[in-house]
Amino acid sequence: MNNLLAAQQYVTRWLLNYDDEYFALLYHDIDDLAPSTATEVFQHGRSVSIYGVKGIGKTTLMHGILWYGLQNSQGQKFLPVIVSVTGANSVQNLAELEDKFYRAVLLGLILSNTVNERWKQAKEHLSKFTPWVVSTAVSAVGLVFPPAALASDVAKEGTKKLLEKLGIAEAEKLLASRDIDPKIACDFIIKELGDKEVHPVFVIDELDKVLNESLLSDFFNGHQGWFQGKRTIISLSYTFGMSFKDATITSVKRFSELKRVNGVTTLEQFKSIMGKRLLLGISQINSNEKEAREIAEKIFAGEAYEKILNNYVPILHLMLEAAYRSLHRAVKGNSTQVLLSDTVEESDNVISTPTKIESLILNKLSESNKSPADLANDLSRDTPTISRSLKSMLIKDWIGKMGGGKNVQYFIKQKGEAARHMS
Repeated sequence: MNNLLAAQQYVTRWLLNYDDEYFALLYHDIDDLAPSTATEVFQHGRSVSIYGVKGIGKTTLMHGILWYGLQNSQGQKFLPVIVSVTGANSVQNLAELEDKFYRAVLLGLILSNTVNERWKQAKEHLSKFTPWVVSTAVSAVGLVFPPAALASDVAKEGTKKLLEKLGIAEAEKLLASRDIDPKIACDFIIKELGDKEVHPVFVIDELDKVLNESLLSDFFNGHQGWFQGKRTIISLSYTFGMSFKDATITSVKRFSELKRVNGVTTLEQFKSIMGKRLLLGISQINSNEKEAREIAEKIFAGEAYEKILNNYVPILHLMLEAAYRSLHRAVKGNSTQVLLSDTVEESDNVISTPTKIESLILNKLSESNKSPADLANDLSRDTPTISRSLKSMLIKDWIGKMGGGKNVQYFIKQKGEAARHMS
């Protein structure tokens, strides 16, 4: 029972919300994308854009690429720069998007100065694990942070020079100032890095939240000069049933190689991912590595893995949530193994089987976004019937909508795709 409780604790704490800083403890690569892409970015100096549906694990993969690249830096000084373009979903025009992007880059460059502090935090955090987990993790983390810390010292010097040139005492004032062009500030620090042979690697997230694809395409087209020659790892998302517009694909391809992320598609992939997380949890109450591995292999029956995989399609976080609930049910039932019956969710949490009309709507939305009028026409149903079903599916979080009035469009979400596969 303690084995399940330990696993349950770490399914909750680590599987769904773990800090990317320590992902190496848990990271499991799919299709060898991380090591192969890391070689392209770090050694060949390329930019790579990874794309796939929302929630499929692109952010984790980006950190995986960063991790592998830093581990194999071969003596070169690489500086990880995490760029999170917060608020991208609210931008209304190109100027606003440009400002948010370059301010996010500037913040990433400034925060890259804190690598030494993050290394200390990582070592303190890792000390909570059993010795065999700690030794593996500290060894891996140690390969990354010291070289990155050397590069971060150069970034710190560059930031200091910029502040002195602008007559500003604190970096926070630089970030808040509306009188300073953030792009010029970024370019100044990047030049300082280049002069000291430090190679920044920009991990760019949240840019895919821009709702207007034409706006995003215009941004990439207008700023190719900035992206070219830099090592970047960019995340791009699309919802189920939506592919990128040709304009976005064309603009990105001019400076970045596109790689598609398919997520978890095989039983062996899910077993491996879940097994590593269970192992980490069990290690907290069983310090013997061999015994902990044997227990992890016994907790989940093969049928339970298969049931979760089939019901939750390739969306890993939904699978992990289902696995957590399964563990919880097993603990409540005093079981030492998760059985097929444990994967059935309780009442209000269950992803129910769609009605016939709901199933038809989900199938149509999996092809493309649709308005209520489109759906009524495609399915030969009256609009009120369609509208009632759409309202019900919104409540179930199977679909989402954008726009309003006559311009409203509905799209399928991850839970809707899972429901569609149950019909």
